[in-house]
Amino acid sequence: MTKSKTLVYLEALFAVIVWGASFIATKIAVEQISPVALVWLRFAIGIPILFIAVIMRKQFAFPKGSEWAYFALLGFLGISFHQWLQSNGLQTSQATTTAWIVSTSPVFFCAISMADIKRKNFNASIFWRCNIHARCISCS
Repeated sequence: MTKSKTLVYLEALFAVIVWGASFIATKIAVEQISPVALVWLRFAIGIPILFIAVIMRKQFAFPKGSEWAYFALLGFLGISFHQWLQSNGLQTSQATTTAWIVSTSPVFFCAISMADIKRKNFNASIFWRCNIHARCISCS
């Protein structure tokens, strides 16, 4: 294995460890503060870090006019809503249970998306995605 490939594997391992530890840290945090406060705190920590990373990589660009609504929806569903669900789920379940739900849900979303591409049935896709989210919430 080359040095650069070893570094890539070590970076991936580090990301997995930090991601897994975040569930334990979130579980401890929701015992101290409310889930909504935790989501805002994570934003307050994450936004400056991401901003610095984007500036250092010289990749900063404003979205085009038609992209703002799309990015706002993605930000709400993919970040805000997801973090709120995770924080609320961790109030009543173990960190490992929530980690399993969060880590396996992309598999189901991909399977549904692949089936939808073959069927070209977007309305059914929305129904099944909402159904999976509801089941994840009820399991948490």
